[in-house]
Amino acid sequence: MTNSELLAAIAEMFDTKLDEKLGPLVSRLEALENRLEALENRFEALENRLEALENRFEALENRVGTLETKSDSTENSIASLTNAVINIQLLIEDQILPRLQTIESCYLDTYERYSAGADKIQATIDDVDILKKVVRRHSELLQMTS
Repeated sequence: MTNSELLAAIAEMFDTKLDEKLGPLVSRLEALENRLEALENRFEALENRLEALENRFEALENRVGTLETKSDSTENSIASLTNAVINIQLLIEDQILPRLQTIESCYLDTYERYSAGADKIQATIDDVDILKKVVRRHSELLQMTS
């Protein structure tokens, strides 16, 4: 055998031995690649779910922001209403109540005057009625005498 035949035979033996030894490694590498591919698929699915969750979280943040804006607006409205109520209370205490007390005082004074005068008016009406009767009677007597 020549050197090149020997080298070819040695190379073939090495290839055979190498195939025998590397065969299980290749199988394990293929299995590892399959598992790695499965992990990549699962990781991709997780990324998709995470992206969906991020979108939902962003939508939730937007809704919370809207609620905060509405809450601020409501707080401002309540503060404005509180100020208006305080102003109304001050107006009632400072202006309306004193005026009502003045009006009440005037009406009470007027009532007392008219109440006292009402008895006199009734007595005057009674006196006028009596005078009418007397004048009528005297007129009748005068007409009878004439």
